[in-house]
Amino acid sequence: MTKSSSRGALKQRGFYIDPGFAFPDQETSVRIYVCLLGPEFNAPLANDEGKARAATSLAILFRAVLGQSALFKALHGSDIVWEMIAARANLFDEISAADAKVVVETMCAARQAYRGKTNHVTELTRLADQCIALAQETSALGPAHTFTVAQRDSYQTSGNSPEVVETLTSTLGSLNLRDSWPPLHFVVADCAVLSHPSIREKLENNGSATRDLVASLPSCQSLPLDLVAGVASSATRHYQHTSPWALFLSPVAYMAFIDRREWYFTTGQQSRLFATLASFLAYAKDAFKHRQKSMVMGMLVYWQGTPSDFRRIANMTRDNVDHLWTSNNFLKRYASVMILRPAGESGELQMVWYDPWRFSEPIQQQYKPRQMALFDFRNKVVERVRAWALENGSRVHSRYWGGLNSSGAPDDDSVKMACGYLELLTSGRLVLPDPLDKAGFEALGYMKTE
Repeated sequence: MTKSSSRGALKQRGFYIDPGFAFPDQETSVRIYVCLLGPEFNAPLANDEGKARAATSLAILFRAVLGQSALFKALHGSDIVWEMIAARANLFDEISAADAKVVVETMCAARQAYRGKTNHVTELTRLADQCIALAQETSALGPAHTFTVAQRDSYQTSGNSPEVVETLTSTLGSLNLRDSWPPLHFVVADCAVLSHPSIREKLENNGSATRDLVASLPSCQSLPLDLVAGVASSATRHYQHTSPWALFLSPVAYMAFIDRREWYFTTGQQSRLFATLASFLAYAKDAFKHRQKSMVMGMLVYWQGTPSDFRRIANMTRDNVDHLWTSNNFLKRYASVMILRPAGESGELQMVWYDPWRFSEPIQQQYKPRQMALFDFRNKVVERVRAWALENGSRVHSRYWGGLNSSGAPDDDSVKMACGYLELLTSGRLVLPDPLDKAGFEALGYMKTE
């Protein structure tokens, strides 16, 4: 499909697209066409097929917007709402919040610009008209607050300031949008994760009884959504607005957005449930700077291979994606816990890395073939955290690595041990020593690294 025919795929009945590129520039257009039409958008697809793909993708985006209509009005169509919209849109490729907004606004404008003699009424025009009405209702609510919380790899720190959190809580409460879910003491970045349609159900199924905790923990071969629920369960059980800690709710699996996007189609779109290291670090910066937290935690996950390797396995097995996540060792997750906290003087940082490799012989045996890849992964994370600290006028004061299996989770499953460790930390049953207490860390199974 040529550039003109790519654009032609957007020429749906009841819409008028101005001549030239439909989107701001060629780079943006390429990204968007891949999401709407598939990676072969430049191939000579039949015109009907191109339009059918575009219609399906646009309908998915419009429905994602309408599915967040209450929050869209409450937050005046802010960036965090577009993050949630993009996360609900199962397209041919992962679409960013900014690009999702461009597509919806462009097509709504195209709908309003249509002046044809025939009044086409289709599913797509109906959805577009509803999105236009939503935007008009939102504009009529008055001046918008600025909730610029998340953009691809970074959280805008102004979005979680105490004033914004207070205003957000008041706004959502007064509109009676939700029956206290997600809980209003969570910041909007956390709410974006907790508002996933399946998360609440999974958390309720997990239960809160201590005796059931280990049994309810996800495993190294659980579905990605179960890993998110495993992390989020500790936060929803124990986090309060006054808690001295913050827990990043999405497991971190990638260095940057482009890495995650490479896995999107291959993993049945489930790769986007994992976050980037850049997002975690930006979340930590916000927690330290604007929320006065003294500790930020997150789960790191790793699996072997590349998307092309995995595609070969998937093509050979012809398994469905869920089965590949849960039954194939190729996507078996290795988990650890990253803990950042202030240490020393002048805002220096301590990195505590809970890693089952340090103390679990069964884990060492399982992942021995991957030990060099894991070593490389650790080094990349450490280097990036150090660079991030320097970028923010700080430095890594000290690093501790290791830990013990203190939660009673099976010692042959790193995901269960990592989730169990997060539960101990968030519940207060395990307290880390003072940053300068080397003996205290050694008693907990950690070794100091340079």
